[in-house]
Amino acid sequence: MLRPSHLTAALNSLSDRYSRFVEIRRQRRTLMSLSDAQLLDIGLTRADAEEEYRQSFRLL
Repeated sequence: MLRPSHLTAALNSLSDRYSRFVEIRRQRRTLMSLSDAQLLDIGLTRADAEEEYRQSFRLL
């Protein structure tokens, strides 16, 4: 049987992971919204940005 303290820890961990997932997805959507020139300014290509965005789905 799961003790209340273990349940609380598990829920906190799940919440933290979900928050991290949401933040990473937000950052990757922002990256995709940059123009090609802006991407080049930070040393990335459109293909790099698209690959990073596709990795978002591996987090699920």
